[in-house]
Amino acid sequence: MSNSTFCPAPWTSVFLNPDGRVDSCCISSNDLGNVNKKSFTEIIAGDINFAVKQSVLNQTLPKGCSQCDTPNRSLRNEFVKWFEHMPQTLYASADNFQLKYLDLRWRNTCNLACIYCNSELSSSWAQELGHVHRINNTQLHSIQEYVIENVKDLEYVYLAGGEPLLIKENEAILEQLYKENPNCQLRVNTNLSTINNRIFELITKFDRVHWIVSGEGIKDQYNYVRYGGVWSEFYNNLKELKKLTNRHTITFNSVYCALTTQSIFDFVDEIGKLKFDINTICPLYYNNGAGGPLDPRNLPSNVIEHDKATIELKLTQLPSGYFASSLQEILNTLNMPYNNDSFTNLFDTINELDTRRNIDSKKIFPTIYQTQL
Repeated sequence: MSNSTFCPAPWTSVFLNPDGRVDSCCISSNDLGNVNKKSFTEIIAGDINFAVKQSVLNQTLPKGCSQCDTPNRSLRNEFVKWFEHMPQTLYASADNFQLKYLDLRWRNTCNLACIYCNSELSSSWAQELGHVHRINNTQLHSIQEYVIENVKDLEYVYLAGGEPLLIKENEAILEQLYKENPNCQLRVNTNLSTINNRIFELITKFDRVHWIVSGEGIKDQYNYVRYGGVWSEFYNNLKELKKLTNRHTITFNSVYCALTTQSIFDFVDEIGKLKFDINTICPLYYNNGAGGPLDPRNLPSNVIEHDKATIELKLTQLPSGYFASSLQEILNTLNMPYNNDSFTNLFDTINELDTRRNIDSKKIFPTIYQTQL
């Protein structure tokens, strides 16, 4: 299509959030509806989704799609590439829809409470804070039925959460998908803390699987950042996953936040020891650089300068590639002017966690407590 704002997602894709929110994709904020108030099918065929599609047809970027208003790196570009084979007649009308891409986050079920996560995406966080985020059981059953009815047409299924290897609804979907559509492409965003279950077993049956493994730091630092996780168990599970590299793609997401500015490179070294390509690792700046208590720019200035020097040294040692370009983006963000007056103080946040979880971050991350010289 010549339409520069065109995206196939409103015609082909559905994203389900653990709180019941439905949208076209994980970064859209069009808010098509909530399954706790309307059925899945009503939302997909509803007025808001119709208006989004009509806006695209009128060559106007929908308000909730602003994150894809970039010429190069955007999810919209990925959708265009994935579905360039689809007949153009599908996009001729805002009334049309054919489910091809499904981003399923049924529940916030997760055994970890990572420091940069929240109760919406982690049941462990929710339990710790006394919050509730869930889709009612009636709607969960209805959505499951809808997915199974359309399982033959699916080309991509993205499993996240929560922790997708622990979300029980995934088992029935994977059973049916393997039976009727085994060539479907799976993407699994996992903390890889638990692999001895039926969901993991089912995923390994598929040939087209992309594992996105989350991790940063090792040993005690890993255990602190990924609270509830155990480094040795994660590492052993990763060695098991490595055995699938002849059939599956494995990449890594590592969050660069105030507590991982140095430990993230220890994690990279351990991944390298298992013979993973460094360019399979994507270091992500905390909160996309939008700020917040764990933004590395909240650290003492001498610590920030040390962190920037570490990245600059790494860049001189690295061949050009994805990992190097990602580090350069992090360095660029660290060098951006930053006013943290509107954010909770970093050390107040860490101390609150320490008190609630009975941990001493000063022993685990001594360098971040260095005062400005």
